[in-house]
Amino acid sequence: MEQRHITGKSHWYHETQSSTAEYDVLPLVPEAAKVSDPFLLDVILDEETLAPFLSWLVPARVLAVELFPDPLTVTRSRDLHRL
Repeated sequence: MEQRHITGKSHWYHETQSSTAEYDVLPLVPEAAKVSDPFLLDVILDEETLAPFLSWLVPARVLAVELFPDPLTVTRSRDLHRL
């Protein structure tokens, strides 16, 4: 496999690390894609346990939906810092 040095970068890349081929990106934990509560990953907690944390949990859930939307197009050709 051919290695190359990218100008402006301080390290070497293997040719497979810079591939622009499109493919389906699978979740790291397949079960995580099918949970009904993606914020807590279906952790079962009773209301009494959750009550002390609702002041930050409710806004955190709202923010999580904004920051991590379900319909997200993932490509290898775009970096997050360029969005």
